[in-house]
Amino acid sequence: MELRLPELGEGIVDATVVNVPVKAGQPVKTGDTVIEVETDKASMPIPATADGTISEVRVKAGDKIKVGALIAIVGEKAASAAPAAKPAGPPLIPPAAVAKPQVAPTGQREFALPNLGEGIESGIIVAVNVKVGDTVTAGQEMFTIETDKASMPLPADADGKIEELRVKQGDKVNIGAVLAVLSGAGSPTQSMKRSEAPASNGQLPAPVVAKPEAVAPVTNGQATTVPPSGPVPAGPATRRYAREHGVNLTEVPGSARGGRVTVPDVQSHIRHRLAQPGGISGGAVTIPTLPDFSRYGPIEKKPVSNIRKKIAENLTIAWHTAPAVTQFDLADITELEAGRKRITEGLPKGAPKVTMTVLAIKAIVAALKEFPNFNSSLDVANGQVIYKQYYHIGIAVDTERGLVVPVIRDADRKSIRDLASEVASLAEKARTAKLAIDEMRGGTFTITNLGGIGGTAFTPIINYPEVAILGLSRAAIQPVHKDGQFVPRLMMPLCLTYDHRIIDGADGARFTTRLVQLFSDPIRLLMES
Repeated sequence: MELRLPELGEGIVDATVVNVPVKAGQPVKTGDTVIEVETDKASMPIPATADGTISEVRVKAGDKIKVGALIAIVGEKAASAAPAAKPAGPPLIPPAAVAKPQVAPTGQREFALPNLGEGIESGIIVAVNVKVGDTVTAGQEMFTIETDKASMPLPADADGKIEELRVKQGDKVNIGAVLAVLSGAGSPTQSMKRSEAPASNGQLPAPVVAKPEAVAPVTNGQATTVPPSGPVPAGPATRRYAREHGVNLTEVPGSARGGRVTVPDVQSHIRHRLAQPGGISGGAVTIPTLPDFSRYGPIEKKPVSNIRKKIAENLTIAWHTAPAVTQFDLADITELEAGRKRITEGLPKGAPKVTMTVLAIKAIVAALKEFPNFNSSLDVANGQVIYKQYYHIGIAVDTERGLVVPVIRDADRKSIRDLASEVASLAEKARTAKLAIDEMRGGTFTITNLGGIGGTAFTPIINYPEVAILGLSRAAIQPVHKDGQFVPRLMMPLCLTYDHRIIDGADGARFTTRLVQLFSDPIRLLMES
């Protein structure tokens, strides 16, 4: 019998073989993994479709094969030569008696955790908004899930009735895990299409449910399973995460079956490196054990949210990776602020306001075109500087759950009104935990504005792998010597932090000087942005 690569999902035409756990002459049973493959969307095992013995394996790890390609030849099991009265070993279980994966009964469908975005493999259920017996309509929010990037609602994909809930608040679930079983309208395949991670038998993967604190066994901060030789078994999301954080996967022990490396394994590896003398930055960063604070008075312990953990991780990487310098300056925004107020007062009720952040985006784009180093990333591993030919500006937004940075894409192509509308929309999404993952990716430069809160200056941390970030502080009336006399002017402090590996101090000063010119002259800002 020929075993071929089956259909892997909508739009998937090929896959890469990452592991071949069988060899010629090895007996297999229905459901046993013959090979493991990965696509640009998911990794999955390819099981045997019948009992037998592997006669020949036609692929090896690293091969790229198309759907329908011959994987292996499986021969039938030889009949037992022992007399019927004296069977050797346990009786053979008829194929019909072999346990099958649990599926929803006829007329019901499974609602599975869909693909939440590039690089996200799991999340924590923070709210269950339905109960068994409830009737839901398409688009109604059933669950709320939190990843290390954001919180987001999970709406019903069709009308139906809740027959079974498979998860509860606090459960950690993987992409493709079944969250609920519904009856009524809708196709049983809808959830599978949304998850983009079907198993080879056409059924959604079984739910993987664990408490948030559950982690793989570790020794001295590292997973104990050692990855096998040859190509490192890891999914696309894990490879992408490792690449973005400068981690060599061959150095990361895998905790999953067969030594497979997961995103948490990479995160554990990063934390371990940071905690070692000479970690990422080359300096001693050993973290001492905290004292028992309860000895001195009452305390309260609260778990750190996934988002806060991610913020801490990214800022730590930026802090230990880029030798940063912060440049300070003052911009005279007297005319700019007067013009901004006139425009805002003339807008219809409910229209998005033109804020100083919106005008700062315009100024930043103009400066980035003149100083392309600030719109780049440094690829240390390959000895290259990557200059981006697009201008995607991140806007730091303060929320109850922590700092998030939605991105204004192609800011150079948008008018001030367009930018005002988009900034307002993304800020509202951020505050209500409705930002999509892709709305926080791809930034080339970040702006953080604390002017509405207060302060005269601060030193923002670079949003790695970007190389610079602009901070705005509260503007104040100051005496400025102009035309032979001191006059009151509205002055706004600027703080520019940049990666000194790629940006020299002189360029940092030129960049802020250019921004001061643009902020101080509204006509120049409009003409050059």
